[in-house]
Amino acid sequence: MTRILLITIVLILFTRAVSGQAQTNPVTYVPLDDDAYWQLKRFEVQGYLRQPISQTRPISRADVQRALRDLNHQQETGQIQLTAVERGVLANLNRRFLPSDSLEPHLFSWHDPHHTAVFDLLADMRVIAQSRSDDSSSVGIYTTLGAELSGAILDNHLGFYARSVNVREYTSGDDLPRTDNYFRDFEFGGVSTAYYDRTEAYLLAKVGSAGQNISLLAGKYQLIFGPGYRGQLTLSDHAGSYPLIHCNLQLGRIQFTSFTAFLKSMEIDSLRSYRVENRNRILYRQKYMAGHRIEIQVHPRLQLGLEETVIYGDRGIDVGYLIPVMFFRSYEHYLNDPDNVGWGIDWSWRFHDNWQVYGEIFIDDLSLSKIGTTWWGNKQAFLGGLYAVRPFGLGNTEFRLEAVRINPWVYTHFFPVNRYTHDNLGLGHELGPDVLSLFGEIRQYISWRWWVKLGTEWVQAGEGGRGGDIFDIHRDDVHGESATFLGGTVEDQKTITAETEFILIPHVLDFHFSYTYTRFENYRHHLDRDLNRQMYKFRIRGNW
Repeated sequence: MTRILLITIVLILFTRAVSGQAQTNPVTYVPLDDDAYWQLKRFEVQGYLRQPISQTRPISRADVQRALRDLNHQQETGQIQLTAVERGVLANLNRRFLPSDSLEPHLFSWHDPHHTAVFDLLADMRVIAQSRSDDSSSVGIYTTLGAELSGAILDNHLGFYARSVNVREYTSGDDLPRTDNYFRDFEFGGVSTAYYDRTEAYLLAKVGSAGQNISLLAGKYQLIFGPGYRGQLTLSDHAGSYPLIHCNLQLGRIQFTSFTAFLKSMEIDSLRSYRVENRNRILYRQKYMAGHRIEIQVHPRLQLGLEETVIYGDRGIDVGYLIPVMFFRSYEHYLNDPDNVGWGIDWSWRFHDNWQVYGEIFIDDLSLSKIGTTWWGNKQAFLGGLYAVRPFGLGNTEFRLEAVRINPWVYTHFFPVNRYTHDNLGLGHELGPDVLSLFGEIRQYISWRWWVKLGTEWVQAGEGGRGGDIFDIHRDDVHGESATFLGGTVEDQKTITAETEFILIPHVLDFHFSYTYTRFENYRHHLDRDLNRQMYKFRIRGNW
């Protein structure tokens, strides 16, 4: 499969000159891993965008187009002064997203004044090698091939998107985590090869104009709530995509989102599962998530988001949670408290041009009468960050600090079906409960095609079985009424990372390399088990 990948990349380069080019459609969403998000964030923090980029993601291509037109107008009229790197970034975004400038290559494309469709092939290869101070080493090769189809019909009122890939994972050695969301929580030794596929797809109907519209999505996708960079507390991309129905209303500076998602509980339904001869038919218990969020641009410098989510299962879809303006916590009380409701609040404030602070709070559970005590049921998480562009006059530099504290028992629940998980992976911050993290990063642009980055992180994690694992279940007779932050044998991680990315052909071929050194103390919560790990990662990605 590796040879097939290399042949595919050669074909990408050979045929690029004759590939189709299409006008970009404004309806579909920008993929969550697209560089456009942080590139636009850089412009926003400098005060160059009149309307900030939404902290409810994904955002539509129309939102990107609106931001780019704003930037282009300000640049043409001399209102802003961009560095040479920023002019290159802006020109590349224009080529990708603006209909008048669209030179983005596609394998096949078709468009007329009312309809647009594009088709691309995808290729991705990642190589990971690691060595440890206990003389163990491992290598992993992850090869992905796939295709992507997107477009819009009916005068851009109905968008469609489908992305399907096949993944081959080969590993040799010990203790190497699989990197894809489907298997990221597993670790294994020896030689192993795994094959699987993954698809994301949706239909999106939209009516209205830019800034005043309503849309309805049905498909398999995922949402992110909040401004966090290292991760988000309420909803992140850690657990992978899930089927959902998603409604979004945009009214100028106010955005309202409501959704219902169908999750994988991974809890076997013993009443419905059965065996036929030598085969087991395994069925899982039903599990759902519903949520709604309002985001308000209080001021051009200040954004505020409020959200509520609920995890429930062991029954069909509950109509009460389908009502967009329902107060979920009160409705859960009406049902005699069988579910898992959480609230979140987040904000970002550009207190000075080029400087922004942001934060998130997630409340998994709360008793007002026990605030200030160590009661285990007060389950909250906190995130705060500082982001600077061109700090201290350094024109092509970015700097970021981010801190996270997640208390014990956050994301856990008495009933396993109500855990804050999908497919056994956390829906919130990937670090999980009972953790403290301090993260710093500096990025330097050599050119708009090439950047280098140096980062460091310090993580302390409490021991599982005491509220430090998302699969823990609290028992009063075992754990008592109090919870200790960073309880048990605390694992301590100190990490330094250097990485770089080079874009050879915009939106067609890029290369990524990173080196990470990690010092573990009490590795995996084993007292006095310390080790060092070095990890090298190389990635080549093609989009034809």
